Amino acid sequence: MATRYFKNNDAQAISQKLYELSRPPQVREVSDISSYMFGWVENDLNEFVLLFDDEATMPVHQQADVQPLIDVMSHVPEAEQTALAAYITSKIGDRIEMSNLIPSTAVELTEAQMYEQGFYKVDEL
Repeated sequence: MATRYFKNNDAQAISQKLYELSRPPQVREVSDISSYMFGWVENDLNEFVLLFDDEATMPVHQQADVQPLIDVMSHVPEAEQTALAAYITSKIGDRIEMSNLIPSTAVELTEAQMYEQGFYKVDEL
């Protein structure tokens, strides 16, 4: 797993909408536990980072609706949203590669920046 850190205050919603591509709400069982594809962290300034595995692949369900994910990605240029939607739609019933979902507007942090910006904390002894 190659975790990358993308600063985005919509991290939770993006994670949820990614998961819904694989397991749409209309096919879930009451016993289903997961609702998110990836985790996220928050710092003391209420900023969020999505913990994104760019080596992962994910199945796209036959009943997946790509629009909710595109709607959450309103910060992405329209042409890129269209291309992303076309890519995901072309993979319905197949698998998508997470590395193909990273938009040009993504703000990536290094592990050092994660510590500097308070997403990871170091306890003082």
